[in-house]
Amino acid sequence: MNLPAGTPLKTGLEVANVEFYALLKELDKLKFNGYVCLTVAGERGFEEGAQIFDDGKPVASVYEYYKYRKTYYGEEAFNRVLNAAVAKEGIIDVFELSKEQVHLILAFNEKAINVPSPQQLAPRKLVHSPAYENQAASSLVPPTRDALLRKYKLADVKDTAESKDLEEIALDTDPLAELTGKK
Repeated sequence: MNLPAGTPLKTGLEVANVEFYALLKELDKLKFNGYVCLTVAGERGFEEGAQIFDDGKPVASVYEYYKYRKTYYGEEAFNRVLNAAVAKEGIIDVFELSKEQVHLILAFNEKAINVPSPQQLAPRKLVHSPAYENQAASSLVPPTRDALLRKYKLADVKDTAESKDLEEIALDTDPLAELTGKK
């Protein structure tokens, strides 16, 4: 997702030194319009999340794993942002935007819209988990032949190599040789 540069309010804050729920509370109190960007070092590469705020309320989320070229939006992204907020290494940047810019982001990125419930915003002890990154990594594993056949509802189709009705054609012969006169 492309976000406007905005006015930097806080930059280079170490994730390990920021109590994320306190930051959320502070932004709510300020009726903040803009976004918080978290860039963290995952186990296999850099990850980046952005939480967009409208009048201090979190309203949209996006999270990207650069190594896997995988992006999550909405609630899936919000959970990853919370996970990144307790990572061992990373930085947090806070950028202010106009209310109109925030509304344009929302208009052009509907799949990112997510308004967390009060329970999701309630302060609680978070522990960083590599499970989210592992899930992104597993999405790159090519599916097995059987999984593809099931996906396209072709599981009952017989393998052509098992079919006794088909002749095998040697790769070193040209099946059109008789028609073209070439051998």
